[in-house]
Amino acid sequence: MASDQNHCDKNLRLCNFVNDMGILLLMIMVSVSLGAIFLLFFFVGFKKGQFDDDESPAVRMLKEDKKTKDKIDS
Repeated sequence: MASDQNHCDKNLRLCNFVNDMGILLLMIMVSVSLGAIFLLFFFVGFKKGQFDDDESPAVRMLKEDKKTKDKIDS
């Protein structure tokens, strides 16, 4: 009987280890796939020119528009 009990404990520990590793592998796959999706969205945005802003809005507002300058000169 002691031998049977020891065998069940080993199987239970092995079963718990496999279940825990399954969750860990699932979480790793989910996080890697989310990272790949965000990387894909970044490259799509980069190809479409979403990040091609040479001047920030703070610098752009300091420059005069041609229309405004023409009205002041008139």
